[in-house]
Amino acid sequence: MCITELKSQLNEVNWNRDRLFKMSWSIGCLTEVLNDQDERGFVISAIRELLTLCERKSGKDNKACVASNIMYVVGQYPRFLRNHYKFLKTVIRKLFEFLEETHPGVQDMACETLLKIFKKTKEEFVYNLDTKENFLDELCEKLNKIMNMISINNLI
Repeated sequence: MCITELKSQLNEVNWNRDRLFKMSWSIGCLTEVLNDQDERGFVISAIRELLTLCERKSGKDNKACVASNIMYVVGQYPRFLRNHYKFLKTVIRKLFEFLEETHPGVQDMACETLLKIFKKTKEEFVYNLDTKENFLDELCEKLNKIMNMISINNLI
């Protein structure tokens, strides 16, 4: 039902920001209600539709709206992120990109989402047993750049 409603937002006639926020909130509320396999399919479908919507929307405001919904949804599914390490890394890298965005609210949402994800998946950043890599090292290397970007953007 949620995915069908989300798909309806692709039609310009049905586009409604308030409805999109409500749908994303509903999607986020289902965290850890489904079993792992069902959650996987559900989250992948939801993210896929949100990404498609983001690609099709024009204008910074619309794209920022959809991006904030994507950040909210991924932040609500820590179990999915822990179980899909490559996807977790992709999400974190994308959030770091959002930290460089100057559109109002995007940087704040990225910071909040990063904090939420770090708190709920912290073990994954230290050492991943599957890949035997330390993702924390990569993040620390980017930290100075990110801190400078946040400082510069807040001064503008």
